[in-house]
Amino acid sequence: MLPNFKQKNQPKGQTMMEMIIALGIVTLITTSVLALAVATIKTSSFSKQKFQAINLAQEGLEIVRNIRDTNWLQKELWNTDLEVGTYNSISYLDGKGWKLKIDPSPPLIDNVFKREITIEEVPSQDQEIKITVKVSWQEHGRSHAIELYENLTNWRSE
Repeated sequence: MLPNFKQKNQPKGQTMMEMIIALGIVTLITTSVLALAVATIKTSSFSKQKFQAINLAQEGLEIVRNIRDTNWLQKELWNTDLEVGTYNSISYLDGKGWKLKIDPSPPLIDNVFKREITIEEVPSQDQEIKITVKVSWQEHGRSHAIELYENLTNWRSE
């Protein structure tokens, strides 16, 4: 009697095609995770800069408000040193308070942000001015800007 040499259908390991498919799936998953991580980092960076820009704009409004309040304390006209115009620089004069300036080449704030403070008259309101603070910056080659508005009045007029 001859021995039975029938081949049994037993898996002998992964074929080359199975390896290529598995490698493709692993590559796809890894690429997706990395793309998500990069997008998260970019969004986080933008959110941080936007938060800083909003705070710088709010600070600009508060500085103008402080100038008005200091004028009242020093018994000056409420809008002294708050002439209509656009200012791009701020300085603190020791003992005299804040001063708005126009600088031909203003320094960047934190080497990133530019801030402009615009003062406008409000039509038909001689005791009111409109303050606009615009903070702009560049991130990854894209321009961004935040603008805040506020109207200041001479509410202490006597």
